[in-house]
Amino acid sequence: MMIMITIRQQSFALVLALTTMMAAAPTVFGASVNAFTDLRVASSQSVPTHATSVLRQAGTVQRVGNATIVYEAPIDMATTAVYVYRDGKEARVDGVPVSALRAATILRNQNRIVWAEASGSPARFDIYELDLAQGVRVRRFDDIFLGNASQVIVRVDGATFYFEVQHTQTLRNGFPQVEILRATSSNGATVTVNNMWRNQFEVIEDIQRGRVLTRVVFENGDQELWLHENNVPSRAIPDSYTINGYLLGARIVGNTVEFFRYQKLMLYEIASGRTTMLDDRLLWEKNILDQESRLMAHNGTLFYISYNEKDGRHYIMRRRSGVTSNIGTWDGTAFVQNGTLVSFTHADQFVDGYDTYDMETGLRVLQDGGIQWTDAYGSARVVVDRQGRVVWSQGLARRVIGYAPLGRAYVVDATHVMIPMLGRNGHQYVTVRPQAWLRSEGDVFAKRAGSPSVYLFRNGKRYTVANEDVYYSWEPNFARIIDLSLMNVNAYVDGGFAPYAPGTMIKSPEASTVHMVVDDTHKSPIVNEAAAFRYYGPFWWHDVHVVSKAQLDRYQVVTNMAE
Repeated sequence: MMIMITIRQQSFALVLALTTMMAAAPTVFGASVNAFTDLRVASSQSVPTHATSVLRQAGTVQRVGNATIVYEAPIDMATTAVYVYRDGKEARVDGVPVSALRAATILRNQNRIVWAEASGSPARFDIYELDLAQGVRVRRFDDIFLGNASQVIVRVDGATFYFEVQHTQTLRNGFPQVEILRATSSNGATVTVNNMWRNQFEVIEDIQRGRVLTRVVFENGDQELWLHENNVPSRAIPDSYTINGYLLGARIVGNTVEFFRYQKLMLYEIASGRTTMLDDRLLWEKNILDQESRLMAHNGTLFYISYNEKDGRHYIMRRRSGVTSNIGTWDGTAFVQNGTLVSFTHADQFVDGYDTYDMETGLRVLQDGGIQWTDAYGSARVVVDRQGRVVWSQGLARRVIGYAPLGRAYVVDATHVMIPMLGRNGHQYVTVRPQAWLRSEGDVFAKRAGSPSVYLFRNGKRYTVANEDVYYSWEPNFARIIDLSLMNVNAYVDGGFAPYAPGTMIKSPEASTVHMVVDDTHKSPIVNEAAAFRYYGPFWWHDVHVVSKAQLDRYQVVTNMAE
């Protein structure tokens, strides 16, 4: 009998839940020591481990380079504990200032987290960095003199550190006096970059190879860009002066400086000292105070929204290495997420700022559901659709892996996904490893033309798919079924009937216990409704498959699913 399934919300296979509290990672001076704890269960463990879960109460998840950080920003505290995840490992680092964890600050520092702390001596500071590769605090400068400062903003460019020192003295307009200092980690001696620092308020816009681009704010609110170089007199950028300040997207690109003056893109050539107005135009709307939200500059690439007067449409533009490209129409949903511009432009494509992805190769399952969130790490991508289903894809392999009650999911690294949940103590994050049970590239579904029979070829065996219920536990549609004539059928041993996909909930009519399929031959009892709700969502019972006792008995019990 063919069982028709119209809606499927499969979830991930959580075999083992770990609730651990990590010791604070140490502070080291100069060199780093590794403070990570491996989240993955050792291969010698007798219980098959296809996914692990770590419950962690937290408030913010952020991608930083090749790592993911999780932290809670307390209202009444300036510092917080940060959990660092990378390569399937976790480290806890205490005492990190919340101000150093802002996404915009980290992006400006080339995905490095740096900050200053007052030392025991007057006017002296220690400079720290959160080493994401090792999971520790590293003291880069010890007791460095920065003067009578009310605030120190740290910027970094390779081995050179820059300090935007806001002094306790103020200018006539109430702005603090700002001195920009430069120091290398080799000797710790500081050099003043902006020798005119006593005359106006000045902030760093960009740093590239020893060049410092700053924004000067005058007493009347007007602004101007300045360029500071080693052994070269500081100078104002011609045609950058603006009334009431509308300087946007200023950055150093090779031997030029690019910036929007109001809605017009300007190009300053450092060697010749000449500024040219380009054809690029930024979408500019009256009464919109935050015009900066319409663009994003990162790693030498500028993304911005432009309006074409000829066709009346808005477009997402990308400018890289002096070349502007139109990468798709803008439907008003573009947003900046951890340094990536994301826009869902039309039914069959979406643009994440660097590449255009065709949904046919990985996200076709979301075509009808719509998209409310996406995150990526290399070739691994996770998407939350409008129904809250979490879809994991890597290359051509993809499937629904869970339910996101808060509408968010994050790719921690190439093999781990983090899904926010509502726990007894507030928000918690469940970290799972879907790649361990995701259908591999070698698994193939095939059928003969004109025949309803479908076969699954995997692990050297040929399985007969008994019904659509089993098939839909593996695949969202029939797009990837190939012609059976393309398969060498004799090369595969007859394995009987195809199993349900890992993560599928099954039960027999004779018993009330619901089991989760772990792999082809193992199952795990779900201990109670709380566990089912946490991992499968509020309507978990809709996804329970009723199977015969004989089908249920083909799977051996390995462990209880953790509450």
